[in-house]
This record gives sequence, structure tokens and C-alpha cells, in this order.
Amino acid sequence: TSLPVVVLTNGSLLNEKDVREACSLADIVLPRLDAGEEESFKITNRPAQGLTFQNLIEGLKAFRLYYNG
Repeated sequence: TSLPVVVLTNGSLLNEKDVREACSLADIVLPRLDAGEEESFKITNRPAQGLTFQNLIEGLKAFRLYYNG
């Protein structure tokens, strides 16, 4: 499409390389961060088993290094 592609994401899977690669094709990526530490992350997001606040942060940092948009 010639229209810009925007990805709105909670960012929980950005720690996975294939997800970062797929998202990097978008014109704009807007990950959400709505907690500042593990306890509020669990309360606010009720994440699936295995997803942690630290994984979320590491994924966001890795994506920022990878994404040129």
C-alpha cells in the first residue's frame, strides 16, 4: 500500500527478534509502556505467563536500536 503503516503495540513481544523485524517494516511503531516496575506491570497488564516487566523493557530497548523510523 502507498498509505503509511502504523503499528500500535503493548510491546510485550518486542524482545523476540522476528517480531522486531516485522514491526520494523512499519512507517511508525507506537509501543505502549503503562507501568514503571514489575508489580504495577502485573496489576495493570495481567500479562501472560512468562512475560515480565524486564522482558518488556529489554524488548523496547532492542527495538529502538533496530528500528530506523
